[in-house]
Amino acid sequence: MMSFASVSGHEDIKLRLQENLSSGRIGHAYIFEGEDATGRDALAEAFAAALLCEKGGKEACGNCRTCAQVAGGNCLDLIYVTEDPEKKKKTGIIGVKEVRGTLVDQASVRPFAARYKVFLMKDAQNMTTEAQNALLKTLEEPPEYVIIILVCDDADHLLPTVRSRAEIVEVGALSEAAIRKALVREGLADPEKAAMCAALAAGDLGAAEALASSENFDRLNHEVCSALRNMEQMSIRRVHDLLFLLKDHKEMPTSSCASCGCGTGTFCCLRRRGMSEASRWRTSTATSAAARRRTTT
Repeated sequence: MMSFASVSGHEDIKLRLQENLSSGRIGHAYIFEGEDATGRDALAEAFAAALLCEKGGKEACGNCRTCAQVAGGNCLDLIYVTEDPEKKKKTGIIGVKEVRGTLVDQASVRPFAARYKVFLMKDAQNMTTEAQNALLKTLEEPPEYVIIILVCDDADHLLPTVRSRAEIVEVGALSEAAIRKALVREGLADPEKAAMCAALAAGDLGAAEALASSENFDRLNHEVCSALRNMEQMSIRRVHDLLFLLKDHKEMPTSSCASCGCGTGTFCCLRRRGMSEASRWRTSTATSAAARRRTTT
């Protein structure tokens, strides 16, 4: 079961949500906004689990009956709103049928066992306009026991009328320190390797974990670092060999480069750095050669 303690980083957000829990000042709707792999889904699920926990503390206890049901995926008071599972062709779109059938109609039914009935929708930016309008009535006049949690990459993809009726939780990229700590805690890397993976991942814990687990990462890192240290002594052929080595590397922990989002793979920034160094080296070599020719003449 997801808990705040298991979520890496975002201490300010966790503190804010836990203060809401301890004070009882719970909003009826929340929008967790942030890029994928920032921890937004984990934070939303940890918050939902804490809301439903029978002990009613700042954190889900993990021991009560409701926590066990949440962990097992069979808690009747935690309802995930998703694309219609019976669709033959999956599009990722959440339509008015799903919102009405799973959320709006169910909101009138009181919780079975917990204090709240929590509706959690991931990828809420995929709701159609009609679906968002169907949601508005419940957002405007929610039963006192209903809490709606929407998770999306950008709240601006939602209607202004939806945004204005929810508390927005902005989930930014993880810090390098948080990623380093997570990799070491998970036993995926020693502190030195964890620091390297965190720097390359640019706030994406999933990418950092994939890098740390990669069998080829250590070899590629050694090749690149060695080459960049000795760039001025390298032959053009060796530079080309290095660039082709990186070009042919097909492991992609994420769908795009963790640092620049260019879509060419995690090591694209290393490739660009290598190309830049190679270009600088060629320019320097050509300038030195020209200078020597001028001297001799």
